Order: sequence, then structure tokens, then C-alpha cells
Amino acid sequence: MNPPPPERRASSRHRIAGPNPAQLLTGSGQLAGLAVPDEVSAQGIRLLVTGPWSIGEKLFLVPSWPSPIAGQRLAFRVVRCHSQDGGYVLAGVLLTPLREGQLRALRGS
Repeated sequence: MNPPPPERRASSRHRIAGPNPAQLLTGSGQLAGLAVPDEVSAQGIRLLVTGPWSIGEKLFLVPSWPSPIAGQRLAFRVVRCHSQDGGYVLAGVLLTPLREGQLRALRGS
């Protein structure tokens, strides 16, 4: 059996400990719906969302209580979005890398 290929990302990905819905805002700050973070790294995020988004679109993820970073706007650009299981999986690159405390808070650890 061959070993898995090495991680090519600048920072490692982490699964989110449990579902914690967050607000999803448009680039202009308008509420666009809810998102459930699925994976996170210091430089990117994968979300489960209810609708499709265009590649290159700027959005904000706003974690909700009880997260220690509730209310913070995390800006990102959509790099991938595809349908899956009746919803959509959205991947984005963060415009400002997460600090260690923010990363821990999103992971739920």
C-alpha cells in the first residue's frame, strides 16, 4: 500500500469538532444566510452552505455564540463551490490568515 501524498498546503487543515452555524455575509455586509464550518486552516476554510456562490466572490463568515470569536468578521474569497447532498460545499481563502486563537476557536478545541 502506498503512503498518502504529502500535504501541499502552507498550513494544515483541521476538521471542525462539531456543527456551529455561523452567519454568512456578502462583501457589502448584507446577511446572505447561514454556513456551517467543516474544515479550517490558518489560510482557508471549507463551509457547508445552502446556495451556490461564484468563484472570486468576497464573503464574510461571522461565528456565533458560544464561540470565543463570536461576532468577528472573517473575510474570504470563494475558490470552489459545488453541490453535494442537497446543499453546497464552499471553499475559500482567507484574506487575513487566522491567528492561533482564532483557529482553535473555529476548530472547537
